[in-house]
Amino acid sequence: MKVVQLDHAFQAQSASPQERESYFRLFNSSVVAFRLRTRRLEVEPHGGGFSIKTVFSGQERYWFDGKISVVCPGEVLLVNPGETYASEIRTPAETDSFSLFFPRRWLEAEMVAGRAQALKHALDQGLSSLSLRSAPQLPQELRRLAEALASGTDPLALEEQMHCVSALAFAFGHELAQAVDRIDAADKATRGERLRRVLRARELVHASVAAGVSLADLAAAACMSEFHFIRAFRDAFGVTPAKYLERLRMQQAHALLQRTDLPVTEVARRCGYSSLSAFGRAFRRAWGKPAKTLRR
Repeated sequence: MKVVQLDHAFQAQSASPQERESYFRLFNSSVVAFRLRTRRLEVEPHGGGFSIKTVFSGQERYWFDGKISVVCPGEVLLVNPGETYASEIRTPAETDSFSLFFPRRWLEAEMVAGRAQALKHALDQGLSSLSLRSAPQLPQELRRLAEALASGTDPLALEEQMHCVSALAFAFGHELAQAVDRIDAADKATRGERLRRVLRARELVHASVAAGVSLADLAAAACMSEFHFIRAFRDAFGVTPAKYLERLRMQQAHALLQRTDLPVTEVARRCGYSSLSAFGRAFRRAWGKPAKTLRR
């Protein structure tokens, strides 16, 4: 996939016929990357192929048929082909915005190749036009791609990075598709919104491995009652929030025991356990053996 970078927003309504034709050919033959650092920007309603959007600092607002989606650092916005939207940046400090626009037929071709079915399913279930916090690899790879474009990296290396971005987007789509299908709601828009809220709470769980987090705080982050939050979280991820947190802690504990020389007591503390015996029981439940066996 050839990658071309633009340093300005294309405003179709104010462009000449020749400019529109030139941009039409460009957007249908290449992946177009658009990066802008600014405090003020207004982009008129437009549509196109599949698009991935993020910001590295600040925030950007998008309007989709009456819905507003705000993209912040660490979040991505996945846009279904054919959706019409406008955007705006209006921030006191500079916003660093980055978008990728794929050719109109790209997603269809990837579906035929068997790589994008889950991603398209997630988009069709109401997750297009919602800013979502993904696993950190996708925003990080988008930043690496943006920096590579800015530094004039070899075109072949850029294409390899684009394939990495695509693979991460497909993996994220697969995770979202599985989760949204488990959400109990009558219509796809409601399923998408509930999953977005649950993902926001899950991010708080990930940030609370050492300190812990209360059910009340998680439910508040998801804008749900505690009862409905537990149900929605279990629907999406197959376990309760408490079990999910324990699984995260045990994964981190296993990694620390294998890769560092930290004492077991310090590993337990970093994973949120003040009691070494409680840590030992949890570790044995998760891995079927005592923690100290990893140090032999």
